[in-house]
Amino acid sequence: MDLKIENNIHKLFFQLIRVAIGNAVCLSHTPKAEEWQMLYEMAKKQSLVGICFAGVQRLVSQHQSPPEMLYLQWMGMAAMIQQRNEVVNRQCAELQARFSADGWRSCILKGQGVASYYKVKGVRLDDKDLSPLRQSGDIDVLLWKDSLSSSENRKAVVRYARQIDAGAVGSAHHVAVHMLQDVEVELHYEASYMCNPWANKKLQEWMRANVNPKWDERLGCFVPSDEFNVVFLLAHIFRHYVSEGVGLRQIMDYYWILSNSPLKG
Repeated sequence: MDLKIENNIHKLFFQLIRVAIGNAVCLSHTPKAEEWQMLYEMAKKQSLVGICFAGVQRLVSQHQSPPEMLYLQWMGMAAMIQQRNEVVNRQCAELQARFSADGWRSCILKGQGVASYYKVKGVRLDDKDLSPLRQSGDIDVLLWKDSLSSSENRKAVVRYARQIDAGAVGSAHHVAVHMLQDVEVELHYEASYMCNPWANKKLQEWMRANVNPKWDERLGCFVPSDEFNVVFLLAHIFRHYVSEGVGLRQIMDYYWILSNSPLKG
């Protein structure tokens, strides 16, 4: 792709995101059919198809909508995302009920656990809940027992995971288990971690003391406190930055937390 065209598409893509989140009303120019197709492909690559469709819907009144077939395709993908979120939300509540019955305290991390922050409150646009349009992935659950130390909790979570799934695979901070047919579940004994052992020790101590679960009415289960999410997700993004790479969906999550958390002042 020509560098000038690529830069123009990137510019349009970020403008589309700004329209979606309530920070702009329209694009700088109406994209051509091929530009719209590239915007759609970029939204898919960044797992922002649903969020960007919210922007596409707003652009209809500005006479900047994509070609009809692409609009319908985009709308269909957004509807599938909403349907999947309904299923995954129910699964989160069912999983947490199971963990509670088995004697564990738990919180839904990331993904479904931060979707409630996705609320547009722009002065130029009507308030809108975008949480159903956030593209979900696997289900991350933080498990712990107050009576256990960090090292004891880690061993207990691993044992519990392998009771559920004998082939459960562990990593530095979680165990992946097959509990659901179409969604992977990761049981975390640590929400995240730092590579520096001293920094990691301080992080784990802080997170253990500040998880302070709160009830998410929309999700129907417990999620971490706002304070916890602000620190945890920043640490998570940093770790991805130095090892795996950061996607715009992660940046979007953090944007909404900073925008809609009571801590923002």
